[in-house]
Amino acid sequence: MNPPAGKRQVDVKLLFLWLSQFSSAIGDRLHEIAIVWIAVEMIGADAGYVVAAGAFGRLSVGLYGGVIADLLDRRATMISADLLRALIVLAIPLAYYLDVLSVGLLAAVTFVVATLDSVFQPALQATLPGLIPNDPARLQRFNAVIGLTVRASLAIGPALTGFLLAYLSLPVFFIVDATTFLVSAMAIASLRKSSFRETKQKFSNVHGAILEGLTVVRGHPAIFWGTGNMACCSVIWGTAIVAMPLYVSETLGSGADTFGYLLAIYGVGNAAANLLFLKYQAPNRPLVMCIGILIWSLGWVLFSQAASFFSAALSIGLAATGGPLMHLMLQLMMQTDIADEYRGRVLSLRVAGMFGGNAVGMMLFPSLSQLLGASGTLFLVSGVAAFVAALTINKMRG
Repeated sequence: MNPPAGKRQVDVKLLFLWLSQFSSAIGDRLHEIAIVWIAVEMIGADAGYVVAAGAFGRLSVGLYGGVIADLLDRRATMISADLLRALIVLAIPLAYYLDVLSVGLLAAVTFVVATLDSVFQPALQATLPGLIPNDPARLQRFNAVIGLTVRASLAIGPALTGFLLAYLSLPVFFIVDATTFLVSAMAIASLRKSSFRETKQKFSNVHGAILEGLTVVRGHPAIFWGTGNMACCSVIWGTAIVAMPLYVSETLGSGADTFGYLLAIYGVGNAAANLLFLKYQAPNRPLVMCIGILIWSLGWVLFSQAASFFSAALSIGLAATGGPLMHLMLQLMMQTDIADEYRGRVLSLRVAGMFGGNAVGMMLFPSLSQLLGASGTLFLVSGVAAFVAALTINKMRG
């Protein structure tokens, strides 16, 4: 028996939306690897400042992302963000071939692309209820599919690095990324405007609306502590994303392909854990979330002491398995425990905490690495995060 026409229509909408996110996620991974490696080649450990520009971009706009998603046309917002990102990313290969590429340009592109992503993501999340109306279970499953797609891109994108580098130079990766933004824009544009349910809210004071979201978070201890722990974990990632290229180059004596393979292993671990816990109904979400944070942190502690590719692969794989536990549990708590009218702003606070932590890690790395080295810096920040997670576990059990 054929499914009803309405159901087929919704499935096609979701297929287009999934396609847009899949292509964009793969392009983002190639973009990240290329920009980090080029920056490291140009300025070494100070590359942390270039990558930090993206975190600061997301931090500066992240607090407003949820408000923007409620005030503006979401379909137009997403299409505009994709087209602008495609145009801006192309500045890097153009500058490279004109022999005018600079660290300042890398940082500027990173900052602007990140700010546009901070507008795009809340609009996307706010759109999903309109595409999947009156079906909370199906909405949750599609959210999980989108999350799995992003995590799978952590494996697929970096794995492509070694293959593509045999035929393409790193600057061409940015052309690939720009193309994926165009694919995303076309996929979203193909959806009828009537598919996007607009629930615009009016705020007389935008900053007051953001503070109201913070007040709501403070009223939910598990979400409050979880968001804080997530920020600590983001400090680890901000440190690791710069420490890893240096570790690959100095300790393993390898190049960008090995860096890509390690990120691919991380992506595989993330995707596998996401599948494993997709249907797991945790009896104590805050506790499971904190256990995930502890696994993530301890994995990076071990990675910082790894002396071979094999031990590095095992430790980064362990860290990867903790990611879905903390992300899925915190997301589920925000979806089920926060009223709909505050959800966008609460998610924006979560994003700001994550990328604020990234920025702190990236900015601390150049100075700390001068004192402790790349591995020592990663060991310090991941050890502190593991200690905070253990304290929070004790609090959640109490």
